[in-house]
Amino acid sequence: IENVKGYHAAKLKIYQRFLEETGLDARTPGGLPPFLAKYLAVVEREGRPALQSRAPETISPQSVAADNAVLDMLNVKYLVSYYPFSDPRYRPVVEGQPYLIENTGALGRAYFVDDVSRIAGDEEFFARLRSGEFDPAREAFIFDEPEFEVEPSPQNRVSIVHRDVHDIELEAEVASPAFLVLS
Repeated sequence: IENVKGYHAAKLKIYQRFLEETGLDARTPGGLPPFLAKYLAVVEREGRPALQSRAPETISPQSVAADNAVLDMLNVKYLVSYYPFSDPRYRPVVEGQPYLIENTGALGRAYFVDDVSRIAGDEEFFARLRSGEFDPAREAFIFDEPEFEVEPSPQNRVSIVHRDVHDIELEAEVASPAFLVLS
């Protein structure tokens, strides 16, 4: 099973930082990943820790949007969780221990975006990811000035011809200058 944390402890330093900055490699004081902690609270019942669903109005829309953007961008189609949570965007596929939950907004492994934005560095990148305003289906970030203007076209298509652990082969049809994101 592929995992956003990778399959080996030896990973790129910037990706490890990405995991830390986005909370994908973190736990709350109650032991939950931050993604789940926004939906569930650790409470005490009869002297023991228990989980309780948070009221929807207490969940930060910015946090939901930021987490969704990151998971979508990373092509996270399924979540495996020992804790159920309620969000219309995530559909239970298998209920029980563990739960298998489908992310209905996950983007493909390869897709075109409508816009490319230049960012100054890592700090700006992570701030934009956490803003809750980033839509990975529309926008990509790069560190250098774009060499061309992106012209979105519904005729742009990309498909994966072959993929394995070491390489990926794509086939693309591009009607106008485009920016391809590979996740």
